[in-house]
Amino acid sequence: MSLEFDITLRYFRSKKRNIFISLLTIISILGVLIAVASLIAVNSIVRGFEMEIKEKILQNEPHIIILPKNSSITEAQFYQQIDKIKKIKGIEVITPYISSTVLISSFNNLNAVKVNGIEPKIAKKAYGIFRTLKRGSLDYIDAPNQAYIDMKKRGDELFIREKIYQYMGDLTLNSEERDEIINDISILKNRVIEAPTKKSSCVYIGKALSESLALQVGEELKLITPFGDIGPTGVMPKTRKFRICGVFFTSLYEFDQYNIYMPIKEAQKFLGITQITGVEIKVDNIYKSDKITSIIEQKIDLDNFSVSGFSKMNKNLFSALQIEKTGMFLLLALVILVSSFNIIATLTLIVNSKRKEISILKSLGMTNSSIRKIFLYKGMIIGFVGILIGSIIGGVITHFLKQYKMDENLYYIPNLPVRVDLFEISVIIFITFVVTLLASIIPANRAAKITPIYGLKGE
Repeated sequence: MSLEFDITLRYFRSKKRNIFISLLTIISILGVLIAVASLIAVNSIVRGFEMEIKEKILQNEPHIIILPKNSSITEAQFYQQIDKIKKIKGIEVITPYISSTVLISSFNNLNAVKVNGIEPKIAKKAYGIFRTLKRGSLDYIDAPNQAYIDMKKRGDELFIREKIYQYMGDLTLNSEERDEIINDISILKNRVIEAPTKKSSCVYIGKALSESLALQVGEELKLITPFGDIGPTGVMPKTRKFRICGVFFTSLYEFDQYNIYMPIKEAQKFLGITQITGVEIKVDNIYKSDKITSIIEQKIDLDNFSVSGFSKMNKNLFSALQIEKTGMFLLLALVILVSSFNIIATLTLIVNSKRKEISILKSLGMTNSSIRKIFLYKGMIIGFVGILIGSIIGGVITHFLKQYKMDENLYYIPNLPVRVDLFEISVIIFITFVVTLLASIIPANRAAKITPIYGLKGE
């Protein structure tokens, strides 16, 4: 251990220190502690929200998309482009799709939504929503009426449970009422549910849309498109009923409210078109999507088609998230700056109170560099202790924040999203330590300038 560091530790251990200076030292440590703990906790929350949004987008949106540059592009031309790129390494799924805006109605509501026509055979692989359906099943896509039968069965089972609960729990019922309940239960158990005579087609809707329309799996909704048949007064809107075969939940309200999915052939039939809107591509490594996008651009006909990667398609959203994160970091960085002023003030007061000791040390041969090190070490110790305790407290706070339950109906996520990024925490710790060290330089230089004559004047 060096002489300078030993003297620094003696300053901390000394029982003759001014109480006011001791209090300022504790406040300086608390300032660094609060700054580090706050930055770790807030950064983890902001990082959590950022990753939550990105993951949901990447699960349910294409990583790369190919679009036509004009409306005359045929379906055959799209499949020619698919043949050119399907062997590119890194591509996981290639799927054509149809997209159009239509009106959706139920008995109590009317909404504008985006219809997405998809290939049923690769739907589960291409779209994350089909891997985590909230209700319903992708199996219904070839048997929509089975969704209706299962809905009726669930309703009967629920009603039977209510009847049993009434029979077992209501002691005021007489024998006739009990017999009636038993008879109702028997009828429900033996009832044969017949499928609707008219065959329907499947649609899959989001949880938010399901709630706004007050419709469940197995029920019907009506879609309306303005591109219908020619009538006496011109183009007449076209309407058609579809069976709800599943309800998905992505934690993205706008996505769940304004997107519905159906088989691509049914979408073409309903919309009265033969073309496809574009081609969606999923890659196995999202961080290589830009490289794969460049390879695709070299292979396809760029005169008639354009290619966009996910970062370009969601550029505004990701930029907004980054600006928000940077703004939050700068705001909390001010806390570190304030704590650095506390360190400057504390060390300056210590220097003023230790002028006599500094002069004696200099008269004994200690150099300006050694005096400077004593107070730099003191500032470093204040910073180190504050950072260490602050990091521990920040870690504890993030642990408890992960357990915080949120109202899923209100915030659309079950838990507060918290992601601890060790690299970003390391940056926070490093910057805090550098700031505390820089804050120690001013009083350390002041201490080094004290001369033996000035320090011992009046003794």
